[in-house]
Amino acid sequence: MADAAEPMKTSDGTLAVPSRAEVTARLTGPGQPFEIEVVDVRGIPTRTWKTAPPTLRAVLELSASHGDADFLVRPHLVFEPPAHLGHSPCGRQGPDRALKVDEDGGV
Repeated sequence: MADAAEPMKTSDGTLAVPSRAEVTARLTGPGQPFEIEVVDVRGIPTRTWKTAPPTLRAVLELSASHGDADFLVRPHLVFEPPAHLGHSPCGRQGPDRALKVDEDGGV
């Protein structure tokens, strides 16, 4: 299989448009960023990403390494300016915002 970053070419050297199956195979194959493995989840064989963070908490902890770079941007609303939430504040504010969304019936 070709390197995931290398464009696919036909035999005459022109760029080929890969099929969805080919792209999926390139991204989820062994050693690739979205490698798939089958794990047992409560007795059910389940396809998962091999390198995925184990919990949502781990995702938020990993996002803190991006500092104040934008993580979530709410677009401009009629009566409110755009809101930008950075990666670091998200880790601190995420649980509070999740409760607010749930209270407002947004989930």
